Order: sequence, then structure tokens, then C-alpha cells
Amino acid sequence: MAARGNWPLTLNALYNAVQFGWIWPNVSFATASVILYHAWFPFCATLLGFVLCVRLLRFPEGEIRRLDAPERGGRVALPTCETHYEWLEPEGPPMGVVVVVHGFSGDAADVRPLAAELRKAGYRALVYDLVGRGHSGCRDALHTAPLFVSQLSELAIALKLPDAFHVVGNSLGGGVAVEFAKFFPDRVSTLTLVAPVGLRLPARTLHL
Repeated sequence: MAARGNWPLTLNALYNAVQFGWIWPNVSFATASVILYHAWFPFCATLLGFVLCVRLLRFPEGEIRRLDAPERGGRVALPTCETHYEWLEPEGPPMGVVVVVHGFSGDAADVRPLAAELRKAGYRALVYDLVGRGHSGCRDALHTAPLFVSQLSELAIALKLPDAFHVVGNSLGGGVAVEFAKFFPDRVSTLTLVAPVGLRLPARTLHL
């Protein structure tokens, strides 16, 4: 922790944390902890610092890849990264294609049950691992909305998805889905958000 009164160093540390890709809850905890520390409330600062450490252990920033081989699905080399994906095919003719985007600290396996329900409903469902998650690769870049949107756009082209398809986003995937619809509105038939959080989105992106 920076010494009391050394505000430039403290503010610089918080700025670097944001640049590193910290999401707003972690930045909020860190900021509150610093303010309490400088205000001579060490117990409260220590408590918030502990909560922040727990969050970073449970929801690490940046790359969260698995090193084991995927049990199912395939991989495709994209400009963004090598991406792991899996199709869930319906028994009969598909009613359409649905892309399901998972959350921040998980991977495609987390939304596979949801995709399985969509398959039962007659849709051809696609799940995939976001950059640096699951079995997808990771390049030396900040994990920001443009990076995730680029990955989904490249995946849609590589897998030859229809001109328009349904997009479902859970947690951080909701933010990715909103940003994708913002940049590629003609490619999104419907947009469904399940507890969307995680990305710092301008208010205007919510008006589709």
C-alpha cells in the first residue's frame, strides 16, 4: 500500500490497474480501500483489501486459459486468436442459428446447458471460448470489448454463419453481445441478455 499522503503514486497505481483491464467492481474496491487508508481507517481499508484479494483470486483479470485438451468441439485459427468452439445440432431441420457467449471467468462449458436447451427447441446452437478463456488462445492485448467483438465477427465468417443469427450473452457475454450488435446490427436477428455485466459500455449502446 502506498504511504499516506502519496496521492500521485496511488492514483497512478489505480490508473495502471484500469489500463491492465480491471473491471469496475475491483477498481471500486481498490479505490475505496485507498481512500479509507488515507483517511486513517486501517481496519476498514484492510477489510476491503481482503475482499479485493478474494475477488481477484475468484475472478482473475486477463487470461484464464485451460491447458488440457478439449473433450469436444473444434478449433479454428482466427486473426484474433485460435478459438475453440462447439456446435450443438438439433435432431430435425434447424429453426435458425444461435450463438451463446459465456461469462468473464468461465468458458463455453458454462453455457453449454443453455445451448442444449436451445438445441431441444430446434435451434442450431454454437458455443465458443472467449479470448484467453477455456481452450482459446490469447495474444498480448488488453481484453477489451473491441477484442471480444472482433473474435465473434471473425468466428462468424470462418464458420460461415448465416447473414443474420440469434445472439445470447450471459454475464460478460452480455456485454460482448451488445457491443457486437452495436457494430454489426444487420447480423443480429435477436439479442438476448442473461444477467449482463462486466464491460464498461456507453449508455447509447443499450438503445438498439
